[in-house]
Amino acid sequence: MTLLKLSWKRIKNQSDDYQMYIGSMIVAVLVYYSFMAMSQNPELVDRLKDSANIAATLKLSGGLISFFLWVFMFTGNRIFIKKRKKELALYGLLGMRKYQILIMLLVENMIIGAGALILGVILGVIFSKLFSMILLKVLALPLELGMSLSVKAMYQTISMFTWSLLTVSMLSVVTIWRSKLIVLFKATQKGDRDKRITLYTVVKALVGIALLTYSYYQASRLVDYMLELNKKTNSDAGFLFAVLFILIYAVVGTYFFFSGTLPVIMTILKGQKKVYYQGIRMVTLGNLSFNLRRNAFLLATIAVFSGTAFAAVGGAANVYEFGMNAAEAEGPVDYIVDQEDADQLKLLIKKYAPQAKLSDRKMTIAVKGAQYETTAFNDSSTYVGPVNIVSEDEYLAVSDINPYMAQFPKLTSDEDVIFLPRNVTNYLEIQKLEVASIRLSGVRKKLKVRHVGEDKIGGSRYSRYKLPTVIVTSHLFKKISTEISSEQVFFNLSGEFDEKELFDSIANDFQVKERVMTDTIGFDKGGNNVIGKITESSWENTDKYGTGSFLTRYNFMGSYPVMETNRQLFGQLVYQAVFLGLIFLIATGSIIMLKQLSEAEDEVDRYQMLRKIGVSSSEITRSIYSQNLVIFLAPVVIAYLHAKYALTALSFLIYGVTTRLTYFIFLGLGLMYFIFYIVTSKKYLAIVKNNS
Repeated sequence: MTLLKLSWKRIKNQSDDYQMYIGSMIVAVLVYYSFMAMSQNPELVDRLKDSANIAATLKLSGGLISFFLWVFMFTGNRIFIKKRKKELALYGLLGMRKYQILIMLLVENMIIGAGALILGVILGVIFSKLFSMILLKVLALPLELGMSLSVKAMYQTISMFTWSLLTVSMLSVVTIWRSKLIVLFKATQKGDRDKRITLYTVVKALVGIALLTYSYYQASRLVDYMLELNKKTNSDAGFLFAVLFILIYAVVGTYFFFSGTLPVIMTILKGQKKVYYQGIRMVTLGNLSFNLRRNAFLLATIAVFSGTAFAAVGGAANVYEFGMNAAEAEGPVDYIVDQEDADQLKLLIKKYAPQAKLSDRKMTIAVKGAQYETTAFNDSSTYVGPVNIVSEDEYLAVSDINPYMAQFPKLTSDEDVIFLPRNVTNYLEIQKLEVASIRLSGVRKKLKVRHVGEDKIGGSRYSRYKLPTVIVTSHLFKKISTEISSEQVFFNLSGEFDEKELFDSIANDFQVKERVMTDTIGFDKGGNNVIGKITESSWENTDKYGTGSFLTRYNFMGSYPVMETNRQLFGQLVYQAVFLGLIFLIATGSIIMLKQLSEAEDEVDRYQMLRKIGVSSSEITRSIYSQNLVIFLAPVVIAYLHAKYALTALSFLIYGVTTRLTYFIFLGLGLMYFIFYIVTSKKYLAIVKNNS
């Protein structure tokens, strides 16, 4: 029999073992080709070139997929080689030379790899359009893409996969070449199944729990931990140290948990007679204890990397929500326009979208000089400069058509104000920011800040100056004299119309004007009253002011371009993170599956003995499902905890996100592992039944 025929026969006989391994490689090749094809699609790249570098990010994702694929192939090959070492040694005893055995292994790898590559590329060509359509849907882009074949993407895919296959195969060859026959025969021998727990193991168990708990605790108070490290290091590098230390504690704690804590827990359970001697739990706990101890490093590695994948996907979902919240805060209504141009905008809306229903509210936004002191994170600073002033009644009127504006308790005195800071980027900034009082130019008394909230009036970067905003009573607003002010009208549209088409049509006809504000604000000689000058003019007249600070605004803005930019930028991030997360979880789930099915063949004799002494099939089934549940569940639970506290730390860095999308994605990823668990348990059971 030739080596080619022998390799092909081996593959057919072990087809059950190779199914999930080949399937995972096919999925990875499929997605890699699709990402490469999308990055080179001229229509898609041209459509997104102004909003995001689609080609670069998709290629980066492809690089990560190729890395995951290599790691998966390397790990899978190690499992297969370890499983077959005794068989390979037997070939040697029967007269096959070592180089012939190695050639047979290479041929097997090439056959399997070629099959996975061909099927993966074919499916990639078929499904690349579907992936492109999903991306366009996520980014809300009305673009039709036809079916296409990217020769360059196909060449890149073949090159990447061939390189991965060759390097993994050569590593396997080196492993076998350096092994002696006696070593190969002993490779499948089991170690001590009832290895005693030593003091060292107990210490590792306690340290593992302590490190994990400490890392989660510090992640849940990231800002306070950062400030403590700033003080200890006498620098501003506390954030970097905090993240680094939390990561080290979590990773080391994970490895100690799987190599120390779980074995100790299993030993404690085996010591409970009521538990251990019930049914065949002694067999279940014995197998489980041995497998957990023997595969501790692999399971810990899967937990660490799965936690990273969970956190990356959840983080991308959180960043997406943050980006959309920011877009809603900037453009909460369809259009904002100066009062003097409102009639022109109304005519254009009726012209291009006659079916749209229009709601509008007016708000006068004044600018005054101000001085106040802020305290946040034990750091105080004084602001002297202009602020936006808004009437409370007009704020409430605009909130009728702006669902995103925060609601505050009504001001009861002219001496009370509400303060809305600018540039809010993280959760604690609003919670920790303290502003006791504000002094306005021309107002004798200091005004007390009753509430600090988030500015979601809209137009903070376009239709009004990017300044802190102060809400005052309507009575005080009428009394104070303002340096400059603008009457702005907020429009909200309802009904069926194309937002992009309407905005583009209006933008072509509407005359956009730019305004510039300059200020030279300071204190009087006593350092008490805010004095100075705030002026506004058109852009071409700014040179006459010389020094001073400059801010600009426009007489018109629409929410569509803000929403479109953020949706494309952050939607693309979620799209790629979800696909990468799926690829990684498929790879890790496949590795656990291959490992468990390899263990199943070693356990056949034990289950055969149980059958002979009268143990029922249902008890054996429960035992197998219980063992696999723990093996799959342990790394997933630790990975989930890692991701949960990583996202808790992230919530301190970005403001106003919810967890609905994050946990929806987590549910999908968890379902993926559950499917692997069910399939593995069924195959495990089939191996035991067919061989006993």
